[in-house]
Amino acid sequence: MSKKLTVGSLIESKRGPESRPVAQRLASHGLAPRTSSVPPVATPPRPIKLRQSGRSLVVSALSGATLLQAGLRQAQPIAYKCQKGTCGQCAVQVIAGAEQLSPPTPLEQQTLSASRTSGLRLSCQARFCC
Repeated sequence: MSKKLTVGSLIESKRGPESRPVAQRLASHGLAPRTSSVPPVATPPRPIKLRQSGRSLVVSALSGATLLQAGLRQAQPIAYKCQKGTCGQCAVQVIAGAEQLSPPTPLEQQTLSASRTSGLRLSCQARFCC
């Protein structure tokens, strides 16, 4: 037997809690409704353009990796030696994409202190952060 609708049953104050919109029911429990069933698409990071010893290099971001690690995985010919930030052999000039890198470490600043080249980073110390 189906429930008959009457004028009184359509008045909101006389309906039960299940008749409230889903968003209101979720909010009353401290939950937020989903606005979309489609997950957001992450925008891929832009490649970082570098220059080392007159060679132009392009390295794509690998989250948490150093420029050197990412470059070597992508078969980029980055010169390096100690991988500890002390020798300076892996110094590269960042042409574009510096905002995707971590700030210079104190060791990196010390090693590069004699250089006057703008945008210079140690590829073994500069990490992808964003």
